[in-house]
Amino acid sequence: MREPLQINALSRTTRGVQDEPVYVCSDCGTDEGLEEYYGFATPQTEWPITGRTYGPEIEEMKVQYLKWCVAQ
Repeated sequence: MREPLQINALSRTTRGVQDEPVYVCSDCGTDEGLEEYYGFATPQTEWPITGRTYGPEIEEMKVQYLKWCVAQ
């Protein structure tokens, strides 16, 4: 996690009005976003997770982004 916490991703599992904010690393936030897009999100009762649902896809996105940055 990076400092300050607010530059990390706000977990999608804690966005209710009465929820305590929980921050996750950017890759976990991306994974949660993809899970939500496909209709589910790993509940906090199943945290900590041992691996990301879309880990390979996230790594590929990072590679493609770096290639794009170098090409600019």
